[in-house]
Amino acid sequence: DVRTIVIDTETDLWEMRRLAQWGRESSVPDQYGALNKDIRNIYDSIAGTDKNLFVISEMKKKYITKIVRTRSGERELSEWDGSYEMAGWSNAGAKVEVNVEAVFDPKTKTFSTTVVNCGVRAELAGQTYEGAESNFPFLAAEVFPDTTPDFWGYDDYVAGL
Repeated sequence: DVRTIVIDTETDLWEMRRLAQWGRESSVPDQYGALNKDIRNIYDSIAGTDKNLFVISEMKKKYITKIVRTRSGERELSEWDGSYEMAGWSNAGAKVEVNVEAVFDPKTKTFSTTVVNCGVRAELAGQTYEGAESNFPFLAAEVFPDTTPDFWGYDDYVAGL
């Protein structure tokens, strides 16, 4: 009878599965073929059902590598480019129907949700929902326009506030 499955966090799932495969972190190789297949199979097994899947991923700073010239020659320097990227399995965003970035602004004390990509309705990419519209029932009704927020439990959502 479960309607929704939540993986909180995908980053932890990825790290636990990676350590289970190779043991302690110092012995982890950089070839992930079998591990990627296992993680992909988790997503695929849920995709073939009538379940909603929420996957929460942590974000990490995105670094770029530059070649800098010094008196002793050239060397690589990694530097934060000011943006963030998903940590964990890099294909997670491609295996879900909707990939969003949710942000809380402590100054205004409001949430916003931006659609990164959407396999169901590509035109939603880049759309931002703020405040009262930044919730699952509202977003789900946008992704599946033949439904309403009430279909996705909006009344239950509002009652819980």
